[in-house]
Amino acid sequence: MDGGLIGTLAARIASGDCAFAGWVGIPDPMVAETLARTGFDAVVLDMQHGALDVMSAIRGVAACALAGKPAIVRVPVGDFATASRA
Repeated sequence: MDGGLIGTLAARIASGDCAFAGWVGIPDPMVAETLARTGFDAVVLDMQHGALDVMSAIRGVAACALAGKPAIVRVPVGDFATASRA
């Protein structure tokens, strides 16, 4: 693993440890950052059932990175254009 945010999370999961993620459906990066700073191992930004669009997801990823936690973006099923942007 590369030791980055995602690498650390992947290594932890691969070793069999549990990882807890906060789930965000609100398109405000402060919500994602707050969850990242409250002890979750990662933050999921839900574009499938939440109110996030591409720009709010990008801002949420940046807010999580600022807080030192990885972000996972859940894109709508079959929306390959959004998946490539995420």
